[in-house]
Amino acid sequence: MGDIEVVRLRAGNGGIVREGSAHIAIRVSLSFEEAVLSAKDSEAEITFDPETSNPHFSFIEDDGKRHEVWFLDGVTAFNEIHAADAYRPAGYAVWRLGSEDPTIWSVLQQNYGVQAPGALHRIGMSEDIDFEGEGELLRVGDAPAEGARTFEVDGDTGQIVDEKYSAVPTPFVIQRSGDLPGKIALTFDDGPSPYTSQVLDRLQRYEAKATFFVIGRLAQAQPELLQRIETAGHTLGNHTYDHRSLRGLTEEAFDQAVEETQVVLGEHTSKCLRPPYGSTDAHTVAYAAKLGYALVLWTVDPRDWRRPGAAVIARHVVTHAAPGAIVVLHDGGGDRSQTVAALEIILRQLTAQGYHFAALCQEGGHG
Repeated sequence: MGDIEVVRLRAGNGGIVREGSAHIAIRVSLSFEEAVLSAKDSEAEITFDPETSNPHFSFIEDDGKRHEVWFLDGVTAFNEIHAADAYRPAGYAVWRLGSEDPTIWSVLQQNYGVQAPGALHRIGMSEDIDFEGEGELLRVGDAPAEGARTFEVDGDTGQIVDEKYSAVPTPFVIQRSGDLPGKIALTFDDGPSPYTSQVLDRLQRYEAKATFFVIGRLAQAQPELLQRIETAGHTLGNHTYDHRSLRGLTEEAFDQAVEETQVVLGEHTSKCLRPPYGSTDAHTVAYAAKLGYALVLWTVDPRDWRRPGAAVIARHVVTHAAPGAIVVLHDGGGDRSQTVAALEIILRQLTAQGYHFAALCQEGGHG
């Protein structure tokens, strides 16, 4: 027999789910990570089927539906490749890239006929992020963790005949909170500035509470405005010291940008951080969590900083308003007269619609 040019290897893809007493089979597409996380979440034990040499598990939902999940992993990849080694294939294709057990790469890098690599024991951490809950306040629920497995090799064939998962790889779990049923959160960035007092006047007129994400270097020069914000029952949040993007920063640079503002605000501040420009990366939430901060984003953005006109700003906010909405506006960073004028319209129209306005990040309150 001549050399086989290509063998197509499918890894980390596919599953069969059986639901209900009729056992109707429905094929669904699962990545390796989705499969093992499903086992973890359902507290199901992953077992190795000796007849098919595939890992699988089953569980029953609260509604009584039974799910049976079969999946492929690094062990099945090794067994497939080991069986094909006698034919010396020229190469393999992995389908779908990104859905595979990461340990298959330790198998693909081996020569023909070698033993199962020790790297199969350790399953690298997931790079995905799992969001749980509702709201735009983000906190780390769980840090990512590696998975681990043991396996048994047949001394005669070299095939893996059993495997056991002692831990599955898990991603970052980000807890969402700050949901505001029946209320709207108005937030103001980039202050304090001369316009902050005008914003406070209008909030007071409508008995509305808000959250001010302030820049440390500006706040340092205007302690009287910070005091007025706090005295009125609003929340002070951290918007970094000099409005630099937090994306791509080292942990040391991140800590400096946030903690310098913390020093300025002192006991007045909440433990909520709004990243400038809303710009984040895989490390932002984790770095913030180490400092005890939750990240706060938004759901409604009229882009008032572009100064499109007070009517345009107000119309966007009123049109997109909904219970639980978090609106981002700006009381600093330039001429904010349009924002102040728009705020009057926003407060008047949304109050007439029955909305109330709540501050975020207050102890015992939202988030």
